[in-house]
Amino acid sequence: MQGGSLQGGASNHGGRIDKVEKVNEENTPFEVSPETGAVIINSTTPVTIHLPHNAPQGKLISVKAGPSCSQAAAITIFPPVGKTIDGEPLFILTFSNSAITLLSDEGSWLIL
Repeated sequence: MQGGSLQGGASNHGGRIDKVEKVNEENTPFEVSPETGAVIINSTTPVTIHLPHNAPQGKLISVKAGPSCSQAAAITIFPPVGKTIDGEPLFILTFSNSAITLLSDEGSWLIL
C-alpha cells in the first residue's frame, strides 16, 4: 500500500469497478484478465474461473455467484499454476448469491 490506497486495485474512480465480466455456461472455462475487477456468474451448470497470472500486487477481483449456484452448479476458482488461494489449490462457491473478493499477493491470491 502506498498513500492509503491499493496500487492496481479494482478502481481508483470513486469506488466504481472498471471492468465487469459476465460468465454463463457458454463461456466456461473463463480466463480472468488483469484488468477485470468483478466477475458475475449466472449459470445453471458448473463454471470454472482461472485467475490471471500477471495481476499486479494489490489487485482486487470479486467473484459473485448467481441464484442458481449450488453443489450441482458450483463455481470453481483456480489460481495460476504453482500459486494458491489462501494456501489452497482452488476455491469453490456452492451457495446461491455467494461472493468472494481476492487480493493479488505476488502471484498468489488472498481471500479478503
